[in-house]
Amino acid sequence: MAKINYYDVDALRNVNEKRVWDMLPFFLERNPGICACGSCALDIVAVTLNNIQPCYQVYEDGVDRAREKVSEEEIYRQMTNAAKLVSSNPRHD
Repeated sequence: MAKINYYDVDALRNVNEKRVWDMLPFFLERNPGICACGSCALDIVAVTLNNIQPCYQVYEDGVDRAREKVSEEEIYRQMTNAAKLVSSNPRHD
C-alpha cells in the first residue's frame, strides 16, 4: 500500500530566513570590504541563520511575531559576526 503525504512541507517557512535575505543587500552595501561572491554571501546567511532563533510558520503574515523574537538590530549584529568569521576563512567562487 502506497503512503500518502498528508503534510504540505513546502508551506513551512522560517520567516527569519526571508528577513536575513532581505537584509543582505543592505548589509553588503554598508560594508564594501566584505566579499559578496556567491559562496561568501551564502556562508554569511548560513552562519547568521545558525545564530538567530528561527520562526517557522505556515503563513506569510507572521513577520510581526518574528520581529518580537529577533529584532532587525540583532540580525544585523549576527550578520556582522558571520561576515567576520567568513572573511577569516573564505571559500570564494
